[in-house]
This record gives sequence, C-alpha cells and structure tokens, in this order.
Amino acid sequence: MILWLHNFQLASMNSPFARLEYANATRCITLLLFLTIAAYIPVLRHGGFIWDDDAYIVNNILLSSDSGLRDIWSRIGPQKGGTPQYYPLVFTVFRAEYHLWKLAPFGYHLTNILLHALNAILVWQILRRLSAPGALLAAAIFALHPVHVESVAWVTELKNVLSGFFYLLSLLCYLRFLGIGESSSPAVGTPVGSCSKPWMFYFLAIFLFICALACKTVTATLPAAILLIIWWKTGRVSWTDMLSVLPMFILGIPSGLLSAYLERTIGASGHEWTLPAMGHLLLAGRILWFYAGKLIWPDKLMFIYPRWDVNAAVWWQYLFPLAAAALMATLWSGRKKIGRAPLTGVLFFAGTLMPVLGFLNVYPMRFSYVADHFQYLASLGLIALFAAATTLAIDRFSGAGLKSIVFIYFLVLLPLGVLTYRQSSIYDNADHIWLDTLKKNPACWLAHSNLGFSLASQGKTEDAVTHFREALRLKPDFAEGYYNLGEIFARSGKVEGAITCYHEALRLTPDLAEAHNNLGVALIGKGKTDEAIKHYQEALRLKPKYLEAENNWGLALAEQGKTEEAIVHFRKVLQLSPNLAETHNNLGIALARQGKTTKAIEHYQEALRLKPGFVSAIYNLGIAFAEQGNAAEAIAHYQEALRINPELANAHNGLGTVLAYLGRRDEAIRHFRKALKITPNYQQAQKNLDTLLELNQRGQ
Repeated sequence: MILWLHNFQLASMNSPFARLEYANATRCITLLLFLTIAAYIPVLRHGGFIWDDDAYIVNNILLSSDSGLRDIWSRIGPQKGGTPQYYPLVFTVFRAEYHLWKLAPFGYHLTNILLHALNAILVWQILRRLSAPGALLAAAIFALHPVHVESVAWVTELKNVLSGFFYLLSLLCYLRFLGIGESSSPAVGTPVGSCSKPWMFYFLAIFLFICALACKTVTATLPAAILLIIWWKTGRVSWTDMLSVLPMFILGIPSGLLSAYLERTIGASGHEWTLPAMGHLLLAGRILWFYAGKLIWPDKLMFIYPRWDVNAAVWWQYLFPLAAAALMATLWSGRKKIGRAPLTGVLFFAGTLMPVLGFLNVYPMRFSYVADHFQYLASLGLIALFAAATTLAIDRFSGAGLKSIVFIYFLVLLPLGVLTYRQSSIYDNADHIWLDTLKKNPACWLAHSNLGFSLASQGKTEDAVTHFREALRLKPDFAEGYYNLGEIFARSGKVEGAITCYHEALRLTPDLAEAHNNLGVALIGKGKTDEAIKHYQEALRLKPKYLEAENNWGLALAEQGKTEEAIVHFRKVLQLSPNLAETHNNLGIALARQGKTTKAIEHYQEALRLKPGFVSAIYNLGIAFAEQGNAAEAIAHYQEALRINPELANAHNGLGTVLAYLGRRDEAIRHFRKALKITPNYQQAQKNLDTLLELNQRGQ
C-alpha cells in the first residue's frame, strides 16, 4: 500500500474520491461537526470535573478575583501567585467561561468539543491545501479517534484543543504565505522562499503561533514541522525558508525552556526523573512505538498507564529505538522509490512528540511515561499517512463508485466512533475515572490515593484508609499519601496520628504547602499556636495567595488575642476572594472583639447572604444584636440557629441570657438546662442557671 504514496495524488480529479475530497465545503464541515458531537454525547450529558479541574477551575481564585486577569498574564509560576504553567490564554478562556456558566460543567465540555471539531475541520483544510489524498477521511479519523478522548473530555485539557486550534490555524496561514495549494504554487524543486508571498498571512501566522505558545508550549515544534512540509513539497529547504521560520524558533525555544523550568518548580525533579543517557534513548524509542500502537489498535485506553521500568541491562528494550531508527533509515533510503510523504509523516509524528519522549522532565511522568493527551497533535502524521494510503489503495480498484467509497469510510469510522463514545462515558466524575483506571491498572498508586480522597469526602472513612494504605504500600515515598492519611486521622479526631502523618509527608516533600497548612491546624488542636503559625507562614511562602492558610493564620492570631493582626489577614483573604462566607464570619468576630458591633453585623449578614443557613453567622448575629440591646432580633437569631441545630449549647445559653434580662425566667432556665444537658461542664450556663434559681428562691 505504501508504494502508492509515491505520486501522492489521485489517479484522476474526476474519480469518485476526488469528487468526495472536493465536495461542497458546507457539507464536509457539517459532517465533521456532526461526527464529533455525536461521539462525545456522553460527555455533554454527564461529563463533570475530574482531578486537575479542581486546581485549574473549581478552586482557582484567579478566575473570580478582581486582579485575576492581570495575575494570569503577569505572574509566572504558582509560587508567585500565578498558574501551575504559564499558559495565560488558556486561563483567560477559563476565566471567561467561569463568568459565563460559573461551575456548570456542560459549558466547559461544550467548548472543548467544539474546539476539537474545529481542529478536525482545519486538518481537512490543511491536507486539502497540501493535495494529500484522503483529507476528509484523515480529518474524520482525527475527530473520532479514541486516543483524543482524554484531550477533549477532560476540561483541563482545554490547553490541548485550544493550542491545537491556534497551531493548525497558524500552519494554514503559513501555507497561504508559501503559496502552497494556490494556483500559483511553486513547482517541485523551486525554493519556496523565491516566490511572491502575501505577507499578511506571514505575520498572521506568527501571531497565531504566539497564541498557540500561550496555550501550550508543545506547539513550539511548529517551525520544524513547516520546514518538513517544505522539504516534502519541494525536495529542499533553502536559507530563505529557514530565515522565514527563524522568528518562530526564537519565540518557541524560550517558551519551551520556561515550561521545562516551571515543570521542575511544581515537582518534576528528583530520583523519579533520573535516568542515564542510554535509559533516555530506550524510553524514547518505547514511547514512540507505544503511541503508534495505540493509534493503530486503540485497545485498553486508560487515564493512567503503568509506569515502565526502564533498564539498560534488559536486551529487548533496545529493540524499540533500534526499530524506530531502522524504519526512518529505510524510509529515507527509499524516498526516491516511494516518495517523501511516508518519511514526512513519520518525522512529523516523532518530532511533535519530542517534548514528551522523556528527555525533558514532565510532571505527569511521575505516574506514567505516557498519556493519551500527549499525542494529540503528533497523531496527525500517522493519521494522514493512513488516510492517504487507504484512499490511494481504494482508488486503484477499478469501478469503485462513490457509494462503495462511503461504505468503506463507514467501516473505518464506525468502530472509532463507538470506541470514543464508550471511552468518553467514563469522564462523568472522578470516581469513575479512578475505578476504571484500577480495573485496567491495579498497581496505580495515584488512582488508589485519589479514590481514597474521594471516599473520605463521602464519609466512607474505612474504605478511604484502605486505598491510602494500598497507595503507600505500592509507593512508600508517596508524600501525598501520608498527607491524605493525616487528613483522615484529623477528621476522626486522632490529632496525634494526623501530626505524625503530616510530619512524614513533609520529611519526604518539604515544599508541600497543604501539609504545612494542615499540620498547623492539627497543632492548634494541641494548643501549640506559635508552632502552628510558623507552618502557616511556610505554606504561604511556598504558595502565595493560599487563602486557607491565610485565613488559618488569622484565626491563630485571634486566638492569641492579636485581634488587629488577625483582621489584616482576614481582609487580605476577602480582597482576593470576596465570596468566602467563613472569612466574613471570622472578620465579624474579630471586629466584635474590638467593639465595632455594627461593622461586625455587616460581615455576619454578608456571610449569610453567601451561605444561607450558616449557623455560626446566625448565632453571632444573635450575640451582636444582644450587645446592641436589640432583644427581639437577638432572640429571633438564636431561635433560628437552634432550629437548624438544636444541639448548639452556646445558642441555648445566649437565648437564655436574653430571656432572663426580659424577665422570662422560666424560659431562660429551660434553655440553660438544655445547654448543660448538651455540654455538662458548660460553666457560664451553670453560673447563669444558679443565679436565676437563687433569684427565684429569694423571690427577686
């Protein structure tokens, strides 16, 4: 079949395939949109947020804060209050989406799916411009291939589909600039740089390339891909061609280096990324064949694949890089016989994968060396080759009519569409993702840990502990596993066990900000406030704008009686995220201690507006109104707090106090006794009760 790629064109422009390839554009676009949306219906119906979506969207204050847009573009790295990776255009889109549909997953998923469909349309347009047979088939395969489900169904991977959109659009503009696909296209062998070009498309291509880099720096491979296409179409690359893409290299290389640096800052360093030079070569070869294999036979796709043991002492591991090198050498030596197209497709595939072949530290490689979303753009090289070879092979069959061709397309696309439909159905929630992963990869310690975390949040403590312990058995140096186990102990009231786990987590990973914060909370429970404050400070040093740590620091200062300092921290939290009901309540308490009751009431009421039924704020309003002498409002709020939580001893005591001052002693006594029944050693309630009983005895 590959021999038919030599001419890389259809036998006749009047052939059924040619009529299909150059059919009405509106019909082709409609078809690609329909196929994409149909395959991803499960995501639109049930798709939710999973894993990194919490950090990227759900808990990302940059999407809601007043300074968020400025910080997205001006702050680089999480340690300086920025995003995990410097992809400002992605987070700008997330911010816009957040303001459109808040935290409703449907809108985010619809955006990803439509972008993927647009990318498929761009693939069709680019391959048509390159006169590649099977352009429509290639675009449809790209739209429906199940290896792309991870990029489309996972909201966080907007960075993949959005960067792909700008990458493909930039490439299309550059082809217009080169004149490839125009009626005045240069003849084969003519230096592309010698032709008259519309410079508008050149500068537009540069701008779109910058946009692609601002979404994901794997797109930095575009200028190399352009030179590869020029070589394929003309047989040579001139100095003019190289100079024309030089600005792209100048922009792309620093962007790639910045991403590599930021990957290290978020944890992509240490023994898990340490391999000898030969180990890197063995890994790169195996990764190439893994991705090619999943494209050819997409079986047992999973969210986290097993992490291979790369060992230079194992002979068969050398077969992967040797086979890859042999394939490329064969295609190079046979380029005159079979044409340059096969080598171009393979080199595009390998070159676009270069950033994720294991030569650079990439954080997800802590869990697995491979992930489906890594080959989103790279897959185009092999998909285009397959589509072209299939098209040319069928075109050679005499008498193959349009209906027969459509039927063959159907046979190719239907299994892919069904697999994508099935694969996308697991993205309804995080639990489904981790259960599916453990079914296919039982030794995945990350899946055990994350599933345990989810079970803990559902109150299934014993099941959660089982998964956390299994994660630690599989990976004894897993700091986050100890952190999660500490969370379970803290929620169960086992403070000493929690402190031990947090210390172990920090021994393994000293820069785990969340462990510092939660250790501080546990230490507060043991009365070690000064030590707790040190951990809050460290958490904020590691993770500026860590609102929970900032709030906890304020609470610790308030407990020490440093009310003014506590207020500073509470106000800082609300400046960054004004919709935190708990912090409004905390600030109200601090202001009340300073005698600023009216201001305190404003914050309690704001807390209730943000979180209706917030018992603590309702109770505090009762106290504040009582201090102002507004007995009716005080009684109403105490009663509302007790309606929501009848076991709130403080509210019974407060209500009894107000009733006693109003002379309603019998009612007051009942509430003091209820407070003491709930909390037998409640000294203030006991004192109030004794006073009233003594007054009754005296008849006063």
